[in-house]
Amino acid sequence: MLTCPSKYFWWSLQGVQENITKRVEMFRRAAQSLGKTVFLTSQTSLRAQPLISSIGTCRGRRTLVTKASATEDAAAVNRKARLELAVAYRVLDRYGMNEGVCNHLTLITKATNGEGQVMLLIPHGRHWSQVTASSLIGLNSQNEIVEGDGHNELAASTIHRGIHNIRPDASANCVMHLHSPYVTALSCLEDPRFLMIHQHMMRFYKGVGYDDNYCGYPEAVAEGERLGACMREDDVLIMGNHGLVTIGGTVAEAFDKAYYVERAAMIQLIAMSSGKPLKHIPKEVCEKTYLDSRKKLEFYANQHFNGMMKVILKETPDVAD
Repeated sequence: MLTCPSKYFWWSLQGVQENITKRVEMFRRAAQSLGKTVFLTSQTSLRAQPLISSIGTCRGRRTLVTKASATEDAAAVNRKARLELAVAYRVLDRYGMNEGVCNHLTLITKATNGEGQVMLLIPHGRHWSQVTASSLIGLNSQNEIVEGDGHNELAASTIHRGIHNIRPDASANCVMHLHSPYVTALSCLEDPRFLMIHQHMMRFYKGVGYDDNYCGYPEAVAEGERLGACMREDDVLIMGNHGLVTIGGTVAEAFDKAYYVERAAMIQLIAMSSGKPLKHIPKEVCEKTYLDSRKKLEFYANQHFNGMMKVILKETPDVAD
């Protein structure tokens, strides 16, 4: 990125091109004087690519952004997103929270070519333990594959695209849909609500939606939008007779919620299976604990996910391929 005072803006814009031309010619002459043959990109091809792609202002200054730098930035963002999502697939597989080659994690990020956004997800048929950064496919807003190779499973595009449509804000960039065993078992109860009997449940004292109207296999984006509407402002959705959805602004946030929802469901079902009376925590303690848990959610989510990322990168470095 180049910046210059507006007073000198047009002089600088013209000067950049003239400076390039002069340096190319100087280099050509120096090489010829040494009897060397040089192959340079033709000036015609240089001119064919616009030097400046956009002009903006920032605090009274003109800002020039080259197309090359914008594309490189988008590619770097896309690459980082791919790696994080691939790691999440592998970690959740280790935790036993996926089901066969089904279920899906998606992430909205910049397209590699810098043109708009894509929704990254696993190609159908690939096992979560084999996901790599480069194996993920990218869908445009019409659910067409524009990055990578593979098949886009219907439920993945319908559920996730519908939720992203309802929650287009950055706080819902990542959506995770799982059939993790304990949450799925909990979703099959007449009342799947969390009981406030352990501190894990108090983290979800609020912010959890419940879908009590299972509608069969999702076959249209409208079903995803219905599920998104069930969540409203919630970050977690217990899908009646089905499974779980968590959302987050980052992979780490959605991942951490998915992990602790599953642990909370596990504790509840094990406690219920004892057949003994459950000890409920007073409401005022629940409210305080919930608010306390919100203070450093992002920090602890990042610590959790980054810790597991180090394990995955060390033991299975091919995830970065």
